[in-house]
Amino acid sequence: DRVWLAWDSRTGDEEQTLFLSTSEDGGRSFDSPRAIRTASVYRWEVMVRGQPGKRESRLWPRIAWQAGRLLVSWVEPLPDDLATLRLYVSESADGGATFGEPSVISSADAVRPTFVAFHSHADGRIAASWLDNRHRAQQPFAAIVSGQTADESLVFAGQDEKGICPCCNTAVLLADDGSTLVAFRNHKDGFRDMWLAVKPADDSTFLAPVPIAGDRWKFDGCPHDGPSMAIHDGMLHVVWMDAHEGPQRVYHARARLGDWSFDVQPLDAEATGTQGHPTLAIDVAGVLHVAWDESLDPASAESPAAGHRHGPPQGSGRAIVYAVSRDGGQSFAAGRKLAVRPGAFQTRPAVMPLADGSLGFAWNELSDAGKRIVWHRDDAPAAALAVRE
Repeated sequence: DRVWLAWDSRTGDEEQTLFLSTSEDGGRSFDSPRAIRTASVYRWEVMVRGQPGKRESRLWPRIAWQAGRLLVSWVEPLPDDLATLRLYVSESADGGATFGEPSVISSADAVRPTFVAFHSHADGRIAASWLDNRHRAQQPFAAIVSGQTADESLVFAGQDEKGICPCCNTAVLLADDGSTLVAFRNHKDGFRDMWLAVKPADDSTFLAPVPIAGDRWKFDGCPHDGPSMAIHDGMLHVVWMDAHEGPQRVYHARARLGDWSFDVQPLDAEATGTQGHPTLAIDVAGVLHVAWDESLDPASAESPAAGHRHGPPQGSGRAIVYAVSRDGGQSFAAGRKLAVRPGAFQTRPAVMPLADGSLGFAWNELSDAGKRIVWHRDDAPAAALAVRE
């Protein structure tokens, strides 16, 4: 019945902190957030579409549960060299009360690892994927962790070795057959679509990636919106956002492992708002649970404007929407908004099946009151608990 929430927060002009909060009653209540890691902030200059800009490091926290241990990964600068960032993992054998000495996942060659994904398998394997700039282009990398060592590989160099979509998160999965799967938003001939790369169990490198949905969305920019994946009963399921028909819509694709002939469908084609940031979980019965964020205002029929997605949110708000499939992803029920707050922008949800059959959701929320992390149990749709203001 334990549930953990992890997030990062700026706790000073030059400081960022990784927090953890624990529920011992299936998400009905949470203890006070505890700081489990504090790191410095590193800033660097970039050129975006010919214009100078600035970026700063984030912790990118990720958590997983594996055989009685809680795993937490994050990115932080070296204390004596802020320009050098490393991806770490640490484990707790007492439910998050204490953590062991962290191990480094990314190699010394990594340059500013970002857009991190993290996954653990019941057989003891741990994997992470991320983008970094070691070759002067944002390219996806992945590492398999064993003890204190990590086996790192380039996933895909990109078209003409110029990288992929630079600001969309990756997704990583460890399959039962020992293979490693990484999904990412590619940048090929101007198209920004989802692709999949596979590293077989007995190979040291990733095979050439395959398209999940083909060349569909031509877009001159980065939407800051990556994929989510899950495996059940020999089928890979992927969800993502694109706007190849005009409005931003979320999609689901499925394919049998090793076949990679994907069946693609919109998750909620009748929705009126713009959709984004879908996330996927599958329970032990094989039921697919998908959550995403959606605007409260009707979507424009036009494709989103080119460029990178920065700046304040627009419109009257966004809400988290949930949809379920009970037939292995062949069809999905209509999306249902969970806890609408007019004027609030709810984004980047996570969904997880709970031990008692209910569902737990967590998301970011921005409103006039500030930013907060929200937890929501689906057995009480009207009640949303703010874990941290």
